[in-house]
Amino acid sequence: MKRKPAPYAARSWQKLVKARQERDWYRIGLRIYRSTMSHWVIRCSQEWLEPVFERMHQKEQRPAGSSIPW
Repeated sequence: MKRKPAPYAARSWQKLVKARQERDWYRIGLRIYRSTMSHWVIRCSQEWLEPVFERMHQKEQRPAGSSIPW
């Protein structure tokens, strides 16, 4: 049985998000490189997610029965 190409095309469309975004931005006249978008993702995760992770880690190391709720 031969498989249809649609699932493969859909999967590659989902997997290559930055390549697709780069093309979409280029079509409207903006040149934003994939590397730039990758740096944005890294920077956002460092600024927004690392503090959350650190707080979760601190909470995990808190002594049992502590009255502090966070």
